[in-house]
Amino acid sequence: MNTEVSKYMREMQRRSAATRWSGLSADEKRAKMSALAKARWAKTKRKPKRVARRSNNRICDTGDKG
Repeated sequence: MNTEVSKYMREMQRRSAATRWSGLSADEKRAKMSALAKARWAKTKRKPKRVARRSNNRICDTGDKG
């Protein structure tokens, strides 16, 4: 992408973010950011947890494999 276009887009995003958050108090910003984070977290696909493996204590303690 052209570097001038990239700079322009970054500047536009910066100005947009500045105006979006400028009129809010710290508590309002915190609440809004929290809501955005929760919404994003709800959209992400979560990996299932791994099944716990059986321990090898019996094998390790006795020294035999069966």
